[in-house]
Amino acid sequence: MMSGPRRHFTVAVTLILMAAPTTWVDEARAQVIELDAGQLGNLGVTLGRPESIENIPVLTATARVVIPASAEFVVAAPQAGRVTGLTAAAGEDVTEGQVLAEVYSAEFLTLQRDYLAALGERRLAAAQVQRDRELLAEGIIANRRLDESLARARAAEAHYSELRQVLQMGGFTESQLGALAAGGELLATQTLRAPRAGTLLERLATTGEQIEAMEPVYRAADLTTLWLELEVPEERAGELAAGMPVALGGAGTGPSATVILIGRAVHPETQMVMVRAAFTDARPPVRPGQFLSVTVFARRADGEAPAYAVPSAALVRSQAITGLFVRTARGFDFREVRTLATGDGRSYVTGPLDSGDQVAVTGLAALKALRAGLQEPAD
Repeated sequence: MMSGPRRHFTVAVTLILMAAPTTWVDEARAQVIELDAGQLGNLGVTLGRPESIENIPVLTATARVVIPASAEFVVAAPQAGRVTGLTAAAGEDVTEGQVLAEVYSAEFLTLQRDYLAALGERRLAAAQVQRDRELLAEGIIANRRLDESLARARAAEAHYSELRQVLQMGGFTESQLGALAAGGELLATQTLRAPRAGTLLERLATTGEQIEAMEPVYRAADLTTLWLELEVPEERAGELAAGMPVALGGAGTGPSATVILIGRAVHPETQMVMVRAAFTDARPPVRPGQFLSVTVFARRADGEAPAYAVPSAALVRSQAITGLFVRTARGFDFREVRTLATGDGRSYVTGPLDSGDQVAVTGLAALKALRAGLQEPAD
C-alpha cells in the first residue's frame, strides 16, 4: 500500500494526465509530452538554458601560485659593512635603479682606491703600447716587446673593468665614476639600488646590522608573470597536455592560465605528478603562495559535435539512456544526450540541443511519471 505523500503525488499526476490532451511519438528516442502553461506551473517545473562551450573539463585540482625562478632577484651589498639606512619595506613595488639601502663600508673605501690605481695602470699600459708601436715601426724594438706590452694592457683593462663593475654594484652611477676618476672625494657609504623593477617580497636586514659581502638585504621578484603548480595523480597525468587551458573554479571563471609543463617524475611518497601552468594575463589578481581550486580543460577539436553545459540536476537517467526534457511549443521533448564530463554542479553533454533551448531543471519526477504513463501500451 502506498504512503500518503507518494499516493497524493501519483494522484496529482494522474489527474493532469486525464485533464490534458497528451501524446507521444518515437522519433530517435524522443518522447513528446504536451502540456500547457497552467499544467507546467502545477508540476513545479523550472527551466534553464544549455550553455554552448568550447572546452571540456578534464580534472579539478588544488594549485599553488608560485614565482618563476627567472623572476626572483636579491639586493645585496658587494662589500661587508654596517646598514645605515633602509628606504623601502616588504610589499612595496620598486623601479629599476631606485635606492633601497645604504651601507657604511671600509672595504668600499679600499675598493675606490684600488679602482683609481687600476685606472692609472690602464692609462700607463695604453701609453706603453702606443710607444712600442712607434718604436717597432722605426725598427728599434722587436715584435716580442710589443706583444708583452699588449699583454700587460689587456690585464690592466680587465682589472679596471672588474673594479668598475663592483663599484657600480655598490651604487656608483656613471657620473659618480667620472667624478671619482677626475679626483673626486671617496665615498664611505655604498648605495644599494634595485637592479630591476619588481616587488619587495622580504626585508632580510635591519638598520644598524653588520652584514657580510654579498649578503642579501632584500628579496624581490617581478610579479607580472606567475605560475600555477598542480599535483595530479600519476594515473591522470596522461590525460593532460601542454596548451590545455586552466581556469580558477570549475565553471571557468577568474583569470585563466595555460599548461606549459607535465612533470616527468613521480613523487615517491604521494605518487603525484607536478603540472605547471602559466597565467596568460600579466599581473593576475593572485598572490604567490596562495592555494586555489582550478580546473583543467580540453579544447574541442574542429569538426566535433557541439557541446553544452547544463545543470547536473537536469539530467534524466532511464536504464541505459541519459537525456533532457527540452521545452517546446507543445510541451516537452525527451532528448537523449551523451555525457562528456561532470563537475561543480554542471554536466557537459552533446546531443540534439541548441543554446536557445530551455531544459527542465526541477519538476523532473512529474515529467518522468508523465513520460512513463505515455509509454504504457494502450488496452
